[in-house]
Amino acid sequence: MKEILLISDNNGFRGGVEIFILNWIKHADKELYRFSWYIPGKIIDHDFISEFENEGVRVFEGGRFNIGKRRSLKQRIAVNYGLYKDVRKILCDHHYDIVHINGAGAMYHAKLLLISKISHVKCRIAHSHNTGIKRKKSTYIIDRFMQIIISFCVTKYAACSEAAAEYVFGKRALAKTTVVNNCIDVERFRFSSESRERLRRSLGLDHCFVIGHVGRFFPQKNHAFLVDIFRSIAEINPTARLLLVGGGDLEEIIREQVEQYHLTDKVIFAGVTDAVQDYLCAMDVFVLPSLYEGLGIVNIEAQANGLPCVMSDAVPKAVDLTGHEIFLSLQESPDTWADVILSVRRNHLIDRKDAWKAVAKAGYDISSMGQYIQVLYE
Repeated sequence: MKEILLISDNNGFRGGVEIFILNWIKHADKELYRFSWYIPGKIIDHDFISEFENEGVRVFEGGRFNIGKRRSLKQRIAVNYGLYKDVRKILCDHHYDIVHINGAGAMYHAKLLLISKISHVKCRIAHSHNTGIKRKKSTYIIDRFMQIIISFCVTKYAACSEAAAEYVFGKRALAKTTVVNNCIDVERFRFSSESRERLRRSLGLDHCFVIGHVGRFFPQKNHAFLVDIFRSIAEINPTARLLLVGGGDLEEIIREQVEQYHLTDKVIFAGVTDAVQDYLCAMDVFVLPSLYEGLGIVNIEAQANGLPCVMSDAVPKAVDLTGHEIFLSLQESPDTWADVILSVRRNHLIDRKDAWKAVAKAGYDISSMGQYIQVLYE
């Protein structure tokens, strides 16, 4: 049996990467692989973490940082030293055949790959899950240096898309990278009219036009711009409602923005939930104005549910599995986004009940997960 240490770069909450890791573990052969998971940050969602423990996963909590918080140089040094101490101790105390790093930045991968190499772990996998905003010149130079360290320490490259691979590892690594689809349980996310009616009734949305978004309140997800868009929509369509699913550090700031715009009665903060599929059923249009995305699991889920999706052009085009997605520049005004979203609602002709079939056909059903596990771990 192979011992595998999974590492992610977020706090312990239900995010896209964490859901991917949970699905990955669930569909691995437990007779061949045994998993541990190191979380550098403080565990936030203990109910979510218990799902990993129920799968037999040993969870290590670092408690080292809070996502979205600015830190001083002294704090950053302390965080990095703490990260080194944590991972080095785990690798020295337990024998691991594979370290599988799931992260969004070159520096994060470089640090952990280097620690794994000096700890004599034979198989060291770097798995990129994100792209990013356009780099400054100084950041580009640092990342190029980190990519050299990665190339020296890595044994296998993986990424959720070619764009994510290029952003973290550089163009030279593209040919060596295995693109691992962000697979989902398409059956779980298929549209249900019963779920739609039940949830819309409970939320008071029976006769409303519902714009939806799923994602943690984090700068990448660009909630402030989404609220600007919704304000323009609400001025045109009084029945419009904005349904926000997720939690995070910036939630209070967004609540204040909603209150400032006098939209409190039109915006629903649904919080963190393990029933995302029901909320997708309740929506009419899904909007994702992200500053960057590796691919976006929630986008795959929304398409499996048959939702028309309007997203920023920072999201890789590879995410369009149905051929019906709309990409808009973040340079466009909120009014332009509002007009497109309203037109999408009028012109949407997809049969939501059958949309899941296109997602499954594209190779994003959870049944495909096993083949990726075998490619990376054998």
